[in-house]
Amino acid sequence: MADIDYAAKATAATALLRKFGGPVTLRQILPGEYDPGTGEFNQQIIDWPAVGAKFNYQQDHIDGTLIQKRDQELYLAAEDIPTPDTGHQIIIGSKTYVILTVQAIEPYDIPLLYILQIRA
Repeated sequence: MADIDYAAKATAATALLRKFGGPVTLRQILPGEYDPGTGEFNQQIIDWPAVGAKFNYQQDHIDGTLIQKRDQELYLAAEDIPTPDTGHQIIIGSKTYVILTVQAIEPYDIPLLYILQIRA
């Protein structure tokens, strides 16, 4: 069996998402130090630019519980971003989404693509 260059596959996946998708931001919000002057915690926001393509779920996948009517599926390029998790947010245009589930497509521990269930 020939060696497969999975880094090249990840680059190809990113190129396809750039062509057929658009810009996406993966956001992580970290709790910061308590500010006694304001009585609030300062948050640290970390944004990673990425590319992705967003799709509506097919009607037969919507069960009203795990997948709701307004949920969407996001194919997110794995290059140059950390592994998304449910504590992160997705920003597309001016809209912010929460991440409900993450499925990694990663043969041999090399992430090529993430498939996210997102909700506005």
